[in-house]
Amino acid sequence: MQKKSLVLLLGYALITISSGVGAVITPPPSVKVDIGEAEPFCKSGVPPEWRDAQTVEGVKIQEQRVCNPDNPADIAAFVKGTNNISMQTLMDTNLASDALTLSNDMDGDGDPDLIVIKLEIMELNGHSPDFPGVVPTFDIAPGVQPSFWVYTPKTRDMSTKSFASAEANSLLRMPSPAIRVEQGDVVWIVLENTHYFPHSIHLHGVDHPYMDHSGEGNDGVGQTAQMDVMPGQSKTYVIKPRQPGTMYYHCHVQPHTHIPMGLAGLFIVEENRPNNWVQTFNVGNGKVRAPSVAVKEKYSQEYDLFFQSADKELHQIPQAANDPRLIAKAMNQDYDITDSTDDYYMLNGRSFPYTLRESLIVVDPNEKVKLRVLNGHTESLALHTHGHKATETHYDGIEQNPSAQITRDVYALAPAQRVDLELNTTVASAAALVLLALALRSRDQLRYWRNSEALFQHTIEVTTGNYIAYDCLGSALARQGRHDEALRMFSESVRLQPRYSEGQYDLGTTLLKRGRLDEAVEHLAAAVKNNPAFAHACINLGKALLEQGKPDEAAVHLAQAVRLTPDDPEAQYNLGTVLVMQTKPDAAIACFSEALRLNPNYGDAHGNLGVTLMRQGKPDPGVAHLAAAVKLKPDDPQLHCNL
Repeated sequence: MQKKSLVLLLGYALITISSGVGAVITPPPSVKVDIGEAEPFCKSGVPPEWRDAQTVEGVKIQEQRVCNPDNPADIAAFVKGTNNISMQTLMDTNLASDALTLSNDMDGDGDPDLIVIKLEIMELNGHSPDFPGVVPTFDIAPGVQPSFWVYTPKTRDMSTKSFASAEANSLLRMPSPAIRVEQGDVVWIVLENTHYFPHSIHLHGVDHPYMDHSGEGNDGVGQTAQMDVMPGQSKTYVIKPRQPGTMYYHCHVQPHTHIPMGLAGLFIVEENRPNNWVQTFNVGNGKVRAPSVAVKEKYSQEYDLFFQSADKELHQIPQAANDPRLIAKAMNQDYDITDSTDDYYMLNGRSFPYTLRESLIVVDPNEKVKLRVLNGHTESLALHTHGHKATETHYDGIEQNPSAQITRDVYALAPAQRVDLELNTTVASAAALVLLALALRSRDQLRYWRNSEALFQHTIEVTTGNYIAYDCLGSALARQGRHDEALRMFSESVRLQPRYSEGQYDLGTTLLKRGRLDEAVEHLAAAVKNNPAFAHACINLGKALLEQGKPDEAAVHLAQAVRLTPDDPEAQYNLGTVLVMQTKPDAAIACFSEALRLNPNYGDAHGNLGVTLMRQGKPDPGVAHLAAAVKLKPDDPQLHCNL
């Protein structure tokens, strides 16, 4: 059975903290940018089955509904190790045979305890001596290709997808991969420096020995721990982490430039559990397709979210030359970090509009989802989860006292800070339809993030097949009273994706407002079929069926809305009104009474309860409720007439 999902959008703002009065800076003049030819919404060319839930090499892999999903063979290798999978599965990846070696179940709990991770350093969008372009390419947005340096699992073959393509293969991308290990495991991190500059790895927040067993530095800080790893050399960092949590790793050579260039990533220490084969790499971050045993005890899904920004001036330097001496001079002597400005903002290596297809968090009703967030900016970050409130459970890898686990929808993070969020979708939506004669209310006011007609018009122009953008544009037009135009946008959204329940709902609700009942019922029924927990769609489908003269069918859907939102007085009122029409006065009285318990100032509920009590031969309480209704709604002639 196809699962229907909600889409969580994340918004964020950067907060600059300064002291004193800054200088007045005149902004540069605006430059008109040629939009160019629109590209398809998703042209990744990956096999569609990569997005599906499946089992490979005994590893259960969750579905991933994005344009560029993980290769399931990669996930199997990241969980089992390249030494524990078949040759066929290994050949289905670009991994070297020794990229990840898992062995030695030293504590006898059914999972490996000696983990050998091999990392390389690769350049994306670098200068090519052979043609006037960059290679291997990685677009953070359409046609936007700043240069980056990234840690990557050790690979084999070409850095590009093929001889005929300059595009980077799927393992080489921003951001550097999230790395997961288990609490108490012995972990060797082997850095093979395949780059032209010296580099290192500093494990920020991870408890680890300052020196290794041979007496060499183990901290990655060249000035105090050991010499940097020079080009062509390798260095092994040995750790046995005791504290679980969301940590951070990054290069500590010229960190003011190497970290912004991309040499940083999430480092997660998972809680120790029996038979716990963790997904060691999450390339590109986003959804963890094989969550750990400890995570699955509490959550159905897990996501890694890495926010970064880039200064165009810095990221153009490696594209200007092939000589490392020239790049080093430009980066370390000529580039002034105090004069830097962020030009690009990224979530998991993508900027708008690619975030709409690559960085979505897709959740189902009635589940708990774990979000691990890292602020990789050079400034503070305010993260806002639109329409959802999550609970802060951990800061910087440390679990908060239960009394300090605050539920909110804006989360503040300093640079390099991490926060773990628990998103619970079991809290039902509170909006509903108000019925005196079953009057309609839409959900548009709840989706305040759809407030820019220009934004979504631009999204449609620069992408292809973006059914979400068509639906959002339709909502913006509807709020302006441009219902005919909105109807066309909703219709196009549904044409592009018939299983998109919100698009079906918006189209059906608009048709209902226009009195086109048969069409409204068709689309609202599709919304309910796609998502049976969609309370708004149940309510408006009930209204449409009632207007068709089908109270029994309407009651079924309105009763479902009450089951989904039992604390919503309007849902109780709607069902009570239909029960009166079905000559079920006792059940109707119970619904009206519950609506008034939840909202004592609900005038319509007082009115309909008063009428129902009068019909039941109970004039005293009936008159009392009608009088209360008139007091609350003195301009309603029908209430005066009833009284």
